[in-house]
Amino acid sequence: FVLISTNEQMLKKFLFIFSFLLLVLTSRISSAVVISKIDVEGNRSVDKSLIINMSGLVVGSELDPSAIQNAIKRLYGMKLFSDIQIEGKETEGGTELYIKVREYPKVSSIDLSGNKKIKTEDIKEKLNITLSKVISPMDVKADVDNIKSIYREKGYLAAQIESEVSQSDKEGEVVLKFKINEGKKVRIKKILIEGNQIFKDSKIKKQMKNKEDRFWRGGGFDPEKFEEDKEKILEFYKKNGFLDAQISSDSIWYDPSQKDMFIQIVLIEGEKYK
Repeated sequence: FVLISTNEQMLKKFLFIFSFLLLVLTSRISSAVVISKIDVEGNRSVDKSLIINMSGLVVGSELDPSAIQNAIKRLYGMKLFSDIQIEGKETEGGTELYIKVREYPKVSSIDLSGNKKIKTEDIKEKLNITLSKVISPMDVKADVDNIKSIYREKGYLAAQIESEVSQSDKEGEVVLKFKINEGKKVRIKKILIEGNQIFKDSKIKKQMKNKEDRFWRGGGFDPEKFEEDKEKILEFYKKNGFLDAQISSDSIWYDPSQKDMFIQIVLIEGEKYK
């Protein structure tokens, strides 16, 4: 017989333990969790196969937590669901997955009330939400902001917009209502010209299409015309030999009621070229 030294015995023991661990590890890898089935629940209008394809989950593939997390992210990215859950069921053939979704509702009608200064069709034309479109709270908020922008462009800075979503007669559909309080149109109370030494305020204001409020004319504000007004002022200076004239700054502010507007234009006239 052969005598085995203490070191040789320890080596054999180590090799035995290593072989056992390797066998266990191999066994675990070979029995990795496999997706045996994928089903969808809760979908009304979104096609089942589309949901499964968008999830990225595939029958026969190995399942890990990151795959579930990525699937949920992808499905939320469709912006069609208010809630998504993925549940698993262990079977002899593998793990069955059930994708449970709750769809956002579709819009059956869009109603506006309180708008007197701007036509309903002109407002609806600027909305992102349309009939039969799936909507989320974010979509509604975005269109509230759109309506506010429409009124701001028309000079109604104090306009208040409220939204209301109610269930329609059909399941999965809602009625969207926008309640508008237009408020009063802002008026240009004063246009302040600063930095001008060569030309009087009145001469510069004459170049502008936006005018101060007077009893014989309205003082409504047009943002697009204001950009043109600044260009017209500089053109006026250049025609009169002030080629380096600049508007160093311009600002707009309102009184607390947001009914009166104040405009300030600061000029650098520069030297006159003969």
